[in-house]
Amino acid sequence: MIIDTHQHLVYPDDFTYPWIEDSVPQLKGTWDLEAYWKAVQDHEVEQTVFMEVAVRDDQKSKEASQFCRLAENPDNRIGGVIAGVGPEKEAFGNHLEKIQHPKLKGVRGVLHVEPDNLSQSTLFRKNIRLLEEFNLTFDICMRADQLHLARELIQAAPGVSFIVDHCGIPDIGAGSFQIWKDGLSQVASFPNVACKVSGIPAYCGEKPVELKTLKPYLDTVLAAFGPQRLVFGGDWPVCTLGISLSTWISIVKSWAKETLTESEKQGLFSENAKRVYKIMC
Repeated sequence: MIIDTHQHLVYPDDFTYPWIEDSVPQLKGTWDLEAYWKAVQDHEVEQTVFMEVAVRDDQKSKEASQFCRLAENPDNRIGGVIAGVGPEKEAFGNHLEKIQHPKLKGVRGVLHVEPDNLSQSTLFRKNIRLLEEFNLTFDICMRADQLHLARELIQAAPGVSFIVDHCGIPDIGAGSFQIWKDGLSQVASFPNVACKVSGIPAYCGEKPVELKTLKPYLDTVLAAFGPQRLVFGGDWPVCTLGISLSTWISIVKSWAKETLTESEKQGLFSENAKRVYKIMC
């Protein structure tokens, strides 16, 4: 059984995606549930966690509410929703009140495309601490060179559960391994942090997207966090810029088969996600 903790769904008839329009024309169009389930038909994916897709600012609450409603239908097999409402906003608490829902599991900040000082503000950190009151997680999306900022943010909110997206975004193509490894180890030292095995095919540059290339990074993540704090994420459809979702799942399965015990594999692919995101199966 697999719980994919990083499923994007793109509905351009309902939302505007500035980042796709401006930077990633390959992702223009509709990427819906039907297409997702077709993409994973060769694998035993049972549930997903919908991950916000950086819609226009004034549509973020609507996105969260719409996908929470979609998750109410068990046929859609969406176990949880991560919202994109921003902790940098004064009205953050009001937004959380507005979108409260049993399927809402957390919030994400796509901080790797924002100024470094955003997460250092008093308001941002106060709002992150507010997530504890709402029993919500925070997905951190930061580059390897920003992981010291992630550490500071985590340190400022010890009662919040954090998930580091995309293994901390190592620059695999450039081979900047040690900076990433050191930053990741510092972040992993906090017990309230998990790491998402997701997204790294997008950072391979000219290197082949295959297990041989990715294994040192997967091994390092495992050594830093241990098998109990890793969750699997597909990052569909963004992953299709490099490889298919099915290929990514196969790569992680191959690595897990040669590296993890049977119970640890179950943790990576499903059991840890149930705990981290409080998903009921």
